[in-house]
Amino acid sequence: MEFVEVEDVPGRALRRDYGLLELYFSADGRAGWALTGGMLQVHRLAGEPELAAGWRRAVGADFAPSTAWVD
Repeated sequence: MEFVEVEDVPGRALRRDYGLLELYFSADGRAGWALTGGMLQVHRLAGEPELAAGWRRAVGADFAPSTAWVD
């Protein structure tokens, strides 16, 4: 699986971006990097058709590019 890796604070804070999922890590003196959080970036489906197509194939669900707000 491809990802973009950025050390936001070199040696202390790391972020991996997998497209729909971003994971956050902090330096842990015992284990190297410890997972400290994550974020599901669902809004990216609307702007990246190839990402949406991959998600559709993987989970068997389709998502509309946008939704309407109703009272």
